[in-house]
Amino acid sequence: MSLEIPLGERFKILTSARYTTEDRDFNGCAQDVDGGLAALVGIFSNLRNGLPPVPPAFIEPGTCVTLSLETGLPLGGLVFDSLSEDNFSWRASLNFKPDDNSLVYFTASKGYKSGSYPLLPAIFDAQFQPATQESVQAFEAGFKATFADQRVRLTSALYYYDYNDKQVRGFVDIGFPFGNIPVLVNVPESRAWGVEVEVTAIPLEGLTLSGGMNYLNSEVTGDFNTPDPLGDISNIKGEEFPMAPEWQFNGDIEYRFSVGGQLDAYVGVSPSYRSTTKSAFGTNPLIEVDSYLLVDVRVGVETVDGSWRIEAYGRNVTDEYYLTQATREIDAVTRLAGMPATYGVRVNFSY
Repeated sequence: MSLEIPLGERFKILTSARYTTEDRDFNGCAQDVDGGLAALVGIFSNLRNGLPPVPPAFIEPGTCVTLSLETGLPLGGLVFDSLSEDNFSWRASLNFKPDDNSLVYFTASKGYKSGSYPLLPAIFDAQFQPATQESVQAFEAGFKATFADQRVRLTSALYYYDYNDKQVRGFVDIGFPFGNIPVLVNVPESRAWGVEVEVTAIPLEGLTLSGGMNYLNSEVTGDFNTPDPLGDISNIKGEEFPMAPEWQFNGDIEYRFSVGGQLDAYVGVSPSYRSTTKSAFGTNPLIEVDSYLLVDVRVGVETVDGSWRIEAYGRNVTDEYYLTQATREIDAVTRLAGMPATYGVRVNFSY
């Protein structure tokens, strides 16, 4: 349901609301493939119940090996569960147009993200616990404007998000034999606020400058004990969100000129920057993702109507070594590096 209310020529109120109800049914297990997992979990089940450490005959290869947390014995089939949730989301916005080339707005909203079940090699049935729905109370104020004979366009926004049960990629220790594994977790209380600014300018004929900046301040505001990727449990109250760098910048400079007939040539450069962040909760330096600056370049020729284009490009031309992720996989810390300096040629046709 939505409603639009004009208030004179310059003001407008926009509202919308939605009620959602969801029922999710889950069935799954840790399934053996070749008999090795069945034997391993069978030995673990026996040890837990004070029996000799030999593979029991009642776990057949190729079947589910998930155990009952209550008895420590194999369930003999799938784990079944259900998740029923409902919510009422809404949005209200006040828009003000000082003139035909500008807009000032304020928005308040309440939104939700659906809950879900994890995909993990659970040894016990209780480990298939779902991440419940996330809610966020959001406030945003900003403006959009064009001026200088449409040669400058500026947008900016200030926002604040108050989260309950925010879904974040975390870790859970599921015990023998898999130990600490990644899973979606609910952080009870957290918040984020920030500022975004984007500007595009055409100071000279053929020259276009554009850039953007984002400042983000995120924090877990409530007590929450959880393991880091290496299994060390700590209270993450006061920590920032994973993969949420405080500063991000991007820019682009392009100069375009005619080379006769129906052809235009262009040359451009695009720098981008991200500040240091972490790939997961915790203070271990192994999960840090350092700041980096990348520079891309391009040069090309295209027809005025855009029907075809030939472009030579270079990405990360300074050959910056940078990480995109750092986490634990099984018994090792894995760091994923970004692409090195890369060059190529592109040909595009439109018809």
